[in-house]
Amino acid sequence: MNETVMTVINTGSVVASSAERLLAVRISLLQIGGPIDKTWPIIFLVATLGLIVYILFGIILNYKRTSTTIELSDNPYTATDAEYILLVGSETGNTCVFAQELFNQLINKGLKPYLTDLNDYTEYPKAQYLMVLTSTYGVGDAPSSASRFLNMLQKTPQAQKLNVSVVGFGSMDYACFCGYSEQVFKALQEQSWANMSIPLHTVNDNSAEQFCEWVKALVNYYSLPFIASPALFSAKPKQLKTFVFADRFFSKDEQLFRVRIKPDSKVNFNSGDLLSIYPADNNKERFYSVTRIGDFIELIVREFPGGMGSTFLKNTPVGNSFKARIMENPKFHFPDNKQSVIMIANGTGIAPFRGMINANKRVRVHLFYGSREKEVYDNFLKKEIDQYLQSGKLSGQYLAFSRAEEKLYVTDLIKQQSELVTQVLYDKGTIMICGSIAMQKDVITQIALACKEILQTEIQTYLDNGQIVSDCY
Repeated sequence: MNETVMTVINTGSVVASSAERLLAVRISLLQIGGPIDKTWPIIFLVATLGLIVYILFGIILNYKRTSTTIELSDNPYTATDAEYILLVGSETGNTCVFAQELFNQLINKGLKPYLTDLNDYTEYPKAQYLMVLTSTYGVGDAPSSASRFLNMLQKTPQAQKLNVSVVGFGSMDYACFCGYSEQVFKALQEQSWANMSIPLHTVNDNSAEQFCEWVKALVNYYSLPFIASPALFSAKPKQLKTFVFADRFFSKDEQLFRVRIKPDSKVNFNSGDLLSIYPADNNKERFYSVTRIGDFIELIVREFPGGMGSTFLKNTPVGNSFKARIMENPKFHFPDNKQSVIMIANGTGIAPFRGMINANKRVRVHLFYGSREKEVYDNFLKKEIDQYLQSGKLSGQYLAFSRAEEKLYVTDLIKQQSELVTQVLYDKGTIMICGSIAMQKDVITQIALACKEILQTEIQTYLDNGQIVSDCY
């Protein structure tokens, strides 16, 4: 999608420059009765139509190259006719890469597969096999392409017995590793039509080797004609861009550092999107929430001893380039159509909010921020945040430091400001949460208490209508 926008911009300039060249024809030639008086309109029309067709064709081709969503038009068979069903739940598109390879292998064998999102689950009257590949988002939650699946599963039973298998993708760095795939596996086990001969398989950090253990199980249990070679599933996603390290700034105790990165070419991105890097020169991705300051990407990173991503971002010399990609994260973009927004963050979770506040023009924004040491905040963030307060881009700031003399956590701030929190929700504003998963769980619990006590409303109402959004890790 990013490159599609670029194509429109670039080809738009082609139209403009071409039109300028055409209009540069001597005015005398265009006078009534001139030598090209009768043919000029036709020439201009044909040229313009030709350019438009060329532009549209380029856009279509470019979209097909860059789109990471599953296109139903790519399926030669319908859901009604297919015998092998591949259902995918993915937030970043990585899981789709694994599913696409299996789909291609079935097609090449002359079989009838059907590949689609978990959200598109329906009846499959001729299916014999149902294979589910899904990642986990947040605190054991469904990725965006699978958010409706569990509800649809209960409403849409299959009429015949199917051999069903599930593989989950995640990272063992997180407590809820493959939590959503566990929910899916359990829900399918409860279906009378599902033959679950294969136990749940899990894949850490997109490991091709671990994924192939699941593929081997499909071959051994169901004699499916798959090739379980890790090499087939080890490629990095295509359409990587070049980025350059431009600058770094460290906190006083070097617990945190801010890294500024410059795209080497035109890249469309917003604060709240994700930068996916490959620090070990393999297919193991590390994601970082980005903030946009001008045309620069900025990350806030905490170094972990032996941490692959943080070590790479800290030690790669300024001026060096690397390959990465921007992952759009539209559900965590700043809602500039709201009257008021509360931003809740701890540690490096402040990263995307910096750019959002910097670009804010008219929304009342209140920042709740928790950190370990006040000295780190004073050295690393205070000057910038104070400028936003003075300019009116930020309406209020509430700070908590867990290692200060008076220990405070973000949840304490929410409890203290429960009237403000609930008023924002009541006024149809938005609460955005970014930081650790542990913090997110505690924050949601505290907001739920405030909603029940002050608004006599369950927090689920605000979660369901998108007034509370999270990007936690």
